[in-house]
Amino acid sequence: MLLNRLIRSLKRQIFKTKLSSILGLIGVNLLVGFLCYSFMEEPTITPDAVTFIYWSIVTASSLGFGDISPVTDAGRLFLVLYYIPSFFLLFGLLLGKLGELVYKYRNDLMDGKLKMSNLSNHITLVTNNEKSARHLIKLIMSDENRPDRQIVLLTDAEFQHPFPDEDHIRFLKVDGLYDQSTTDKAYISAASRIVIDMEDDNANFALSVHFATKADSKGVITTFLQDESRAETLRNLGQNIEVITTFKHEQMVRAMQDTGTSSVFYHLLTNEMQTMHTQEVVFECNVPVKQLREKMQDSHNAIFMGFATDLMSTSLVVNPDNETILMAGQTYYVHYVALKRLKTSLRDLFDGAHDRGGNTSPAINAGIRNAQI
Repeated sequence: MLLNRLIRSLKRQIFKTKLSSILGLIGVNLLVGFLCYSFMEEPTITPDAVTFIYWSIVTASSLGFGDISPVTDAGRLFLVLYYIPSFFLLFGLLLGKLGELVYKYRNDLMDGKLKMSNLSNHITLVTNNEKSARHLIKLIMSDENRPDRQIVLLTDAEFQHPFPDEDHIRFLKVDGLYDQSTTDKAYISAASRIVIDMEDDNANFALSVHFATKADSKGVITTFLQDESRAETLRNLGQNIEVITTFKHEQMVRAMQDTGTSSVFYHLLTNEMQTMHTQEVVFECNVPVKQLREKMQDSHNAIFMGFATDLMSTSLVVNPDNETILMAGQTYYVHYVALKRLKTSLRDLFDGAHDRGGNTSPAINAGIRNAQI
């Protein structure tokens, strides 16, 4: 009973005592010991400060079994009666405090209580479903050539960090998703992508509108709605909001008319096989679609799907004619299917290349950045 009380008392003392206070006490104890041993004329212990600190740590950690020992009776008594007991207590407090700090850090990490700092160009995933969070993050991480962005998992639900060992994934649990403090903690205004996946249309719609007023003008919000009328309302807000809807009837008719279409949809949307990617390109010379299509196929086994002239691809042209020309100076969003996202710029497909007639194609310099998660 007495031992249990002592242990509980020690735990309370460790919790209350600050690390700086423990380090301060250790420093004071070292100073007292140095002054006392200098007064006792212990030449092997106090020739200099470094030797004394080394001796103190070795002696305290081994309970006196160091390679240097006091040679005077006073020095030995001081060591046994004061120095070893005091340092044993202080080192015990230090180790206990360090263990408590590590334990607290791990708990805060799992509970989403760690403070974030200096986040920018990151992905914010907002969800209240742990299973959904795990699946979405795995899909994002499976894209090996994706832009190197950190992922912030933001939730108000009661679950713990699903990927605590992944440095690129931050976890933040808040009381209210609409609070200004949440916007600040998650650095919403600096996020490059915001993915909202709550369990009903009402929450997805409301959070999309809310974060649209907080996000950067270049940030893109992605969410899912079953209600097509609400989806159209979001699209008409004039913000970068991409709304995914079910298209249930369209998919059912397509699968009925062309059996196996659902498998094509599945594989194009996952990273298990060939999947869809987008690349933003600005050409300095006119580029025929036929030439672009052939070079993407020959060099990367990538299938050119189409292009758009706006970030949200509302102007998307699917499978354009070979005679179509991509004009110089115009920003294009090129959509393609490939096993992995292209690492190299489309410029590399044309520099020094030859067309089928043996004529050298004009050099094309393209500015490129990935335009997809």
